Amino acid sequence: MTPLLSVHELTFSYTKEAILQDLSFTLSGDSQRIALLGPDGAGKSTLLKLIARLLHPQQGEILPSVCKAPPGFNAFCAFMPQQLGLYDELTVAENLELFAALHGLKDEGKAEFLRHLLQVTGLLPFSTRRAGNLSGGMRQKLALCTMLCAKPYLLILDEPTVGVDPLSRQELWALLQDYLQSSGAHLIFSTAYLSEAQTADEILILESGRLIYHGHCTELIHSVRDCCFTLYLPESLPKLLQQALLSLMTLPELICDVSPWGGALRLQTNTPQSIASLSASLRTLFASFRLEVRKPSLEDAYIRLTLGKLQPLTPPQAPSFALNDPAVELKGVVKRFGKFTALHHSTFSVRRGEIFGLLGPNGAGKTTTFRLMCSLLRPSGGEIKLNGLNIGKQKSAARLQLGYVAQRFSLYKKLTVRQNLAYFGQSCALAGTVLEARIQELASEYNLDDKLDTPAGLLSFGLQRNLAMAVALLARPALLFLDEATSGADPRSRRIFWQRILSLAATGTTVVVTTHFLEEAEYCDRFLIQHEGRILVCGTPSEICTGAEGRISVEERFIKLIVAARGRGEA
Repeated sequence: MTPLLSVHELTFSYTKEAILQDLSFTLSGDSQRIALLGPDGAGKSTLLKLIARLLHPQQGEILPSVCKAPPGFNAFCAFMPQQLGLYDELTVAENLELFAALHGLKDEGKAEFLRHLLQVTGLLPFSTRRAGNLSGGMRQKLALCTMLCAKPYLLILDEPTVGVDPLSRQELWALLQDYLQSSGAHLIFSTAYLSEAQTADEILILESGRLIYHGHCTELIHSVRDCCFTLYLPESLPKLLQQALLSLMTLPELICDVSPWGGALRLQTNTPQSIASLSASLRTLFASFRLEVRKPSLEDAYIRLTLGKLQPLTPPQAPSFALNDPAVELKGVVKRFGKFTALHHSTFSVRRGEIFGLLGPNGAGKTTTFRLMCSLLRPSGGEIKLNGLNIGKQKSAARLQLGYVAQRFSLYKKLTVRQNLAYFGQSCALAGTVLEARIQELASEYNLDDKLDTPAGLLSFGLQRNLAMAVALLARPALLFLDEATSGADPRSRRIFWQRILSLAATGTTVVVTTHFLEEAEYCDRFLIQHEGRILVCGTPSEICTGAEGRISVEERFIKLIVAARGRGEA
């Protein structure tokens, strides 16, 4: 079959540093779904823009460079970028109508097609809401709908499910699969969710602008056989798991990856190991444990390719407060926006030194809860305390207790990395040699050493996230609030991120986090799941995920709870 496209010796750079270097590959015309993977800054978005003809190669070529859509398609190619490109002042329905007109969608059957898109994405009840007032995940859904209006032969999606909850991701992929099956179109997509990539016909993995793998995921998974194990400890208490994770990071010559899963720990060794030899090494750390071989996954193989050895971290200085006292307290908190109630009498507390998760579908009120706790919003009712300080009466003092990483990059893009750190450091009353030493320390910790004089707006997505974390930690806050801080991050970046969070929590920092990577909830001491502003459940991973059916994953429990709540018509 004729290739879908061929890339020959492709090179591209924005500055003197090459983003893509001598890329050559051919995508089969038999492949309907092609996944593009790689760490932050690998060049994925640039490659997709080149394929979509939004950028032009500086060296090399992409063939076919010009192609007409086959009969039955409105356009050859449609591209959905990470920035989405929606019109915030228009409603959901108006955005869809506008893009349908721009893409030349014919009147015959148009209304029915657009209503179908809104129905399957759950956007129909919000059709009159302005796009600028949608949650991040709902905006992502709308952007995908606008691209499908083009009815393209080749759909190119740059992380289409970033910031989207698991249930909504299922709905989005059902929509895409329905379009691909009914039309025979092709899809090239980048993703941070390897479970999505595992269903692709072909996968490509980039690192530092070079292609390090091209083929089917089955071959790649086979490369890590006899390297994957599950470690069961006597008790699956979160703190014990966190301590075990930190302990295993002291064995980088033996173990290349470790992560929590189902109350146990998943391990991957650098080389094939027998249970006997691995057990002998682990006895230096644990007096009692059980070890089992497990089936490898695409994530295991990806981590082997991109992460390398574990990098033990030096814990930061511990905050000077006692653990286990309440660090965050919400009592009957209500938040209304006009006639809409975003939060209904929310009550929960977070202990000092705890990692606490807020989970929920898009529009559940997670970001609203965050902004209330950070005193960026004023509650319509109820009381919020941070380390005993009532934020309604002691806002300034309470704010000094916390560091905050927003869902979207919110630092000054025209200022350099150093200027951003200096500005926010001075805002936290740091100055002189103390501030400079802290800037150097954080720049080294977050791989910003050689970017200190680079404007923040020119950093890669991953380095922008690193800078946001560094700014949040400048004053060594007692409380750290992370609003989807790993959104769009690949598994390697998320592993490194959670190693740092565990290191911080081990020294007493209280961490409150939201995430759509639900396996990350396994790192939490406790988490809650909320829906439409109401808390459905709150407890430890074991408490929430163990029931009559035995232990299930956080994602499975999440989907069951949300589907049940929707079935009850909770609002």
